[in-house]
Amino acid sequence: MTNPDEDLHLPTQQQMESLRELFETRFAEYDKAIQLLQQKADSQPTPGVLEERLIASYKLNDVRFQELKERTVELATSSNKSLDLALQSAEKAVTKSEAAVNKQIDAISTQVAQAVSSLEKRVTTMEAGGQGSKQSYNTVLSVAALGISAILAVIAVISIIPRVAP
Repeated sequence: MTNPDEDLHLPTQQQMESLRELFETRFAEYDKAIQLLQQKADSQPTPGVLEERLIASYKLNDVRFQELKERTVELATSSNKSLDLALQSAEKAVTKSEAAVNKQIDAISTQVAQAVSSLEKRVTTMEAGGQGSKQSYNTVLSVAALGISAILAVIAVISIIPRVAP
């Protein structure tokens, strides 16, 4: 049998230092890893912080949607006002145009009435002139007839009176 102490091989001082250095390095690296993990965990928001951020985001979205709604309503109102103003302007333009057309129609009607009146006067004058011509013609015929009658009467009287011999 052999001695159990002989079977155990005890490390030397140098080996012990090496092991201690190895463990210290590993423990230092573990500490660094734990610090990095802790920093990462600290930088991650907690559930309470996440909930606050979500609520703030929802509120911000609500505010933005409300502003968008207000702007849309303002734009629609502005568009309606612009459209109303444009329609009023168009109505005024149509009214002015109608008035101008009515004035032109009245002027043309007046000109036509004056032309018709002038034509009526001319026709009346022509008819009167024609009747006057007829009257003049009739007067001339009457005078001629009287002249012929007088000549015939003179001839009849002369033919009735005996001739006196000289």
